[in-house]
Amino acid sequence: MNEVNTTETEYHVPFYRHGWFILSTIILVVIVLAEIGDLTFKKPVKHETVAPVKSIPTSTLKVGQTADHNGFLYRVNNISYSDTDGDQKAEDGKKFVKVNVSMANKGSSDVSYNPNNFSLDDDGNQTSLGQNAQASGFTGGSLAQNDSVSGDITTQANPDDNLKLVVKVNRDGDSLHITVDLK
Repeated sequence: MNEVNTTETEYHVPFYRHGWFILSTIILVVIVLAEIGDLTFKKPVKHETVAPVKSIPTSTLKVGQTADHNGFLYRVNNISYSDTDGDQKAEDGKKFVKVNVSMANKGSSDVSYNPNNFSLDDDGNQTSLGQNAQASGFTGGSLAQNDSVSGDITTQANPDDNLKLVVKVNRDGDSLHITVDLK
């Protein structure tokens, strides 16, 4: 008679196929993702205190008048119109407008300035002079106490339009807005 081997062959299942391992891995992944979510979505919010900007009433000046705000002095000394500026000719219907500006700092803190503080208001349409104008002696900087600066800002405009020079400067938390009628 033939003898049959009745011993069972052991079938070895790898550990990663056991139910307990799969369940433990899923729980661990869920916990890690939950922690990452907490870190990502619950970042502490920084609350910064920003000093309110005081609004100074807009003042309109004429050429030659001086605006004084807490020791910051601003004046348009004169204005001139010409058909040419050096070897450049003005566009049709326009002239070169040269505005001579002076600023002085009689206050106790520095005042920054640059041509971007200035705009030409042409019948209500304001254009920044920082990019569209030529500044002579007026390229920007900081005025220390008792310093002053003067220079020309030149741009093109129709001299028959209602032209105004607008300056906006922030100083000591105040927003200074001055308009000078160029007529």
